Amino acid sequence: MWFRRITEITDVDPPPTARVHVKRPSVEKVQFGQNAFQGLAFGPTPPSKFPPVSVKRKLDVVELAEDDIAHFKRIRLITTKERVRFIPGPFRQVQISGKDLHLAAAEKYEEEVSKAWEAFRTHEKSTGPSHPDTLISLRDLAQILRNVGKSSAAEEILQTTLKELESLLVEKNPESLRFLMASLMMALVDQKKLDAAEELWMRAVALFSKSVSAEENDALIRAFELAHPFRQISSSTSKAIGAAQESWLSNDRLLELFTTRRSLARRTNDPIPSTDHVPSPEGAPQSMVMAKLDAAEKLEVQVMETRKTKLGVDHPDTLSSIANLASIYKTQGQWGKAEELDLQVMETSKIKLGANHPDTLHSVANLAVTYRNQGRWDTAKELELQVMETCKAKLGVDHPDTLYSMANLATTYWKQGRWDEAEELLVRVMQTSKTKLGSDHPDTLRSMAKLASTYRSQGRWDAAEELGLQVLETRKMKLEVDHPDILTSMANLASTYRSQGRWDAAEELELQVLETRKMKLGVDHPDILTSMANLASTYSYQGRWDAAEELELQVMETRKMKLGVDHPDTLTSMANLASTYGNQGRWGAAEELELQVMETRKMKIGASHPDTLTSMANLASIYRYQGRWKEAEELQATELEICSRVLGQEHPDTLASMANLASIYRYQGCWKEAEELQATELEICSRVLGQEHPDTLTSMTSLALIWKGNGRDIDALKLMKQCVEVKTRILGANHPYTLSSSTTLFGWETE
Repeated sequence: MWFRRITEITDVDPPPTARVHVKRPSVEKVQFGQNAFQGLAFGPTPPSKFPPVSVKRKLDVVELAEDDIAHFKRIRLITTKERVRFIPGPFRQVQISGKDLHLAAAEKYEEEVSKAWEAFRTHEKSTGPSHPDTLISLRDLAQILRNVGKSSAAEEILQTTLKELESLLVEKNPESLRFLMASLMMALVDQKKLDAAEELWMRAVALFSKSVSAEENDALIRAFELAHPFRQISSSTSKAIGAAQESWLSNDRLLELFTTRRSLARRTNDPIPSTDHVPSPEGAPQSMVMAKLDAAEKLEVQVMETRKTKLGVDHPDTLSSIANLASIYKTQGQWGKAEELDLQVMETSKIKLGANHPDTLHSVANLAVTYRNQGRWDTAKELELQVMETCKAKLGVDHPDTLYSMANLATTYWKQGRWDEAEELLVRVMQTSKTKLGSDHPDTLRSMAKLASTYRSQGRWDAAEELGLQVLETRKMKLEVDHPDILTSMANLASTYRSQGRWDAAEELELQVLETRKMKLGVDHPDILTSMANLASTYSYQGRWDAAEELELQVMETRKMKLGVDHPDTLTSMANLASTYGNQGRWGAAEELELQVMETRKMKIGASHPDTLTSMANLASIYRYQGRWKEAEELQATELEICSRVLGQEHPDTLASMANLASIYRYQGCWKEAEELQATELEICSRVLGQEHPDTLTSMTSLALIWKGNGRDIDALKLMKQCVEVKTRILGANHPYTLSSSTTLFGWETE
């Protein structure tokens, strides 16, 4: 089968997240009804006069909530943001008396944590629990807990304090109440408790919208910008939200505070970004998708327009609003609108600040991410090279911003199928991070996860597994067992197991991730939908298509309701379901869905976007299995021509398209055309990917099948033997791909 599955990766830290697309490892076609371990069966048995098919699959499905692809796509939203300093080092559990709170402190920094705790207790005892000094020390303690990955502990102590003191503080010390609520919002967002963060934000607006003064506004504004709920949060309370938003938008006093305060002009030194609305991974961190994008957009537009009027179009705060609105458009998949705004911010920043100013570089990186998501990878690469070289010259090769820019460029190389170049950059990032930050620092672990993903794309699945296990075990040692980063690592590892054909192991991990997220986040949270899609993919590999269909229907319907029918994530879900319908032989239903996906993508992102090309290839596959050869050939040839022109002849998707068209020729008995195209594809795969890459081995199998059908039995048998030997050595004797080729070889030898 040759549907192209798109791996949707979501970033974990920080939001917003990205969606990225990954071609799954190719497998050979096996007859419908074979056991799952022999490969994926798709559709009815081909006509008896043609031999079995072995082609590169173009699948539009797997969605991994992981940080390996999208991880370095962090975009700076150009708003005031506290930089969270991470405290590295191994963790152990330390029980602290008072409020029955269990703290996890880094051994290396146990003294710092203990001092923070002691300062809080001292102030509480000497000045009282509601004194400003006590509350500041409480905020500092909560910040340290968040820094060491114990956001739930920070949440517990802040919730307890607010419950006891909110009614008192709202009258006597509203400023302290505002920054405590802001700290709690961030702790909730850390854990992806987005509905709770949204509810808290709404409560803050209700409390302070009438009484806030110009001198006391900073904490409220910071809370809004750090935990901007409608950019990150899914909520079922649409009527209440709508009413609250109308109240907020009509409050001229609050809008005035946004536009007149000076503190927004201050910039934090956040690392060079990357927002893929983030997938991401995979980013993300490309993955908290919003259900209330319309409210976010409405609010951001009004703030932006007010700032333009009050401050001017080139004021730093106005540029912040423009960048924030662009981020919302990215989350909506409206890349054209996002590009227009990103360009405006970049050009204005160049004029006002200079081409080498950090804010200008951030804006360039943001624009590069937009180009990448539009499939304009060469343009994105040029911008990211520019940012990386400037960072190297101005900051040094081991500066965090330089490392982020290198990782961003590696992501674009990865999208282009230039995996060796991506690997080279990521190895340098990982090694420098280990030296400068330590082997257990979050940024180091992210670079390792990204490198593991690159190994997986290269077909180096054992190396990917080893690195993924190392990341997972390190995070387990440092973080709480249900921390989002640990769940991300588990999803990454499950993806590697799936590539290795270890579907039961993948299923076990994915079930664990799904159940944990359901317990922590609620049934319709975006990350849960991603986990469900991952599990459905594994069910498909196991041949459990009814179970896959049930999950995919639920994901699709929820996304339609939450995001709209033409949102990129909804379209991916529809393509997933179309693939499952195909596996079930329900060609009419598969065609209807895939045609809708293709036409919507053509309209929204253009006919030459990689996602649109994926849909074309998938639809051509459906036509082929319906026996509609000419339609399949015409559509596949068109897709191949566009892939060659837009992506280049050596891109993995172009190679898959060549193999797909060769298969269509073969089905029609056009042996000369099939052999010529398949031989060309094999030569390029061997040269670009390597002779032992899974895609190259699949190409060898396909060519052997063509030779067999064309009467070149001896050549076919020799090539199939070679293929089985290499697969056994590289993938293992029990891998599904090896078993499929071995079965074919046995049949030829015994006929």
